[in-house]
Amino acid sequence: SPPRHGKTDLLIHFAVWQICKNPNIRIMWVGGNEDIAKNSVGAVLDHLENNEKLIEDFCGPGETFKPKSRTGKTWSSGQFTVKTRTVTGIKSPTMVAVGKGGKILSRDCDLIIADDVESANNSQTQLMRDRLSETVKEFDAIIKPEVGRIIFLGTPQTEMSLYNSLEERGF
Repeated sequence: SPPRHGKTDLLIHFAVWQICKNPNIRIMWVGGNEDIAKNSVGAVLDHLENNEKLIEDFCGPGETFKPKSRTGKTWSSGQFTVKTRTVTGIKSPTMVAVGKGGKILSRDCDLIIADDVESANNSQTQLMRDRLSETVKEFDAIIKPEVGRIIFLGTPQTEMSLYNSLEERGF
């Protein structure tokens, strides 16, 4: 899809819906860089903090998605854990922001959103495209095949785009 057509906004709303539907979910938002990922996670956080109707419907009167500060759970655009979780002992946050090339191995997640991981700066040569393919292999290594999902969104940069190779692999 072309740039500026609402792909990221759509997936921000999708992530909010996933968290409301299953507060135990673990989502990793992988952006073209860490700032992009944090902006998207921050937008999800903004909905969970400020959408009064959403809070009322899913948290109940006088409650919030945000845990009390003394619980030790982080609540930032880098990562957060919702108070509405029903399973105790889940170490991974509800949502975490990671820049492309950031540490993703040894993280547990149920959903990876890969947002604009391909750009004009990282897809022009075969070596660059091979590095992107290695990133996708890392996604495969951390997602649970029976229940996990990976969503890729972005604009193809070349005819030999990462997105074309994903289609060939069955994504």
